Amino acid sequence: MLVHLLVMKVLPSIFEQRQLEKREEQRWHDMLRKLPGGEDLLKGHAQGGPLPRPVIAYFIPDAQRDAATQALCDNKQIGIPTQSENGFLFQCYSAFATEYDLQPQIYQIYLGWNRIANCSCPDFLNRGGACKHLRAAILKTESLQQSGLTIPLIPIPKSESEAHTLHTQTIATHISATTPLSDPMDLSPIAKAAATISDIMNENLEVLFDGNEAEAAEPTIDDEETAGSDSESVTTDAGDEFDFSMLMSSSRTALDAQSMVRLGYELLNAAHKMGDMASMMPSTPPIIRPESVQNFKVFYSSIMRFAEKILHLIEGNEARSQIYPTMPVTTQLTNDPKSCPPPSSTSLKHPGSPIASQRRAPIPISPEKSQKHKPSYSIF
Repeated sequence: MLVHLLVMKVLPSIFEQRQLEKREEQRWHDMLRKLPGGEDLLKGHAQGGPLPRPVIAYFIPDAQRDAATQALCDNKQIGIPTQSENGFLFQCYSAFATEYDLQPQIYQIYLGWNRIANCSCPDFLNRGGACKHLRAAILKTESLQQSGLTIPLIPIPKSESEAHTLHTQTIATHISATTPLSDPMDLSPIAKAAATISDIMNENLEVLFDGNEAEAAEPTIDDEETAGSDSESVTTDAGDEFDFSMLMSSSRTALDAQSMVRLGYELLNAAHKMGDMASMMPSTPPIIRPESVQNFKVFYSSIMRFAEKILHLIEGNEARSQIYPTMPVTTQLTNDPKSCPPPSSTSLKHPGSPIASQRRAPIPISPEKSQKHKPSYSIF
């Protein structure tokens, strides 16, 4: 089946997708050639090397920039940051600005919660790394923290490779979060083939599971012999001797009980792990990032919903155990007839009938209201 899908769906879609991409590229090239300088542009693209990497902020030691940063802080040319939705915004005057300038040069510095930072100065735009204005913003944040303000420290990457990796991950996350769902009719041939194969596999899986359930529902000879003693208790009420609904329900009940036992074991292990994690939390709530607070809220809501389900399960089983107490079951491990106890007087001929002590008392007759008859004055 998989080979059939590969030959009939996947491979033709791949070739069709490549043909469409080739035609689209050729169409764009023809349109560019009609424009002035289009031919030269195409030749430049064909001979060009890799695209330049974007300018990324990363902190590395630089004595010259550190000295210029200290001068900015000493002259108080960087102000207190303003908090935005995604980070801090700083305004820093140029090192050449004076108090007599009517319109001094001001640069904008951004420090994001996701460790992405940038500056509007030419030094950063041309060289990248961490310019003196960006370093001054980091020093300003540290000084505000030391003065007692609750400002989180934003560590920027320590190397260029780490900065580019972080930038790539951020862009991928933003694209996946903002890209709208496309119309199935607008999908590429490869995407259409993938959707078709997924539908076929889902349908076949449903058929496969349905077949397994049907096979599991059919009782075997061993199941009939094992459940013989249980089915005898309902022979007086069963209308058909070939009715296996009791076997199906008992199998399902046993499967549910086994699942609950496994769930209890997993929850016990999870309780120990959660206890270890709880010991890691400090007694006083520390200052954490907003995205971490959101993660804690999601975890708390999930835990509360799960706790409500567990509480409902516990209360239901406790109430059921009070109504139907469990009876001890004794087993005979020998075939010696002398060791068998004599039958009690309460034993019945029909094993399916309930014991007299366990029978429910009949409901008494409802008392009728007293009726008052009025005297009759009719004349015969």
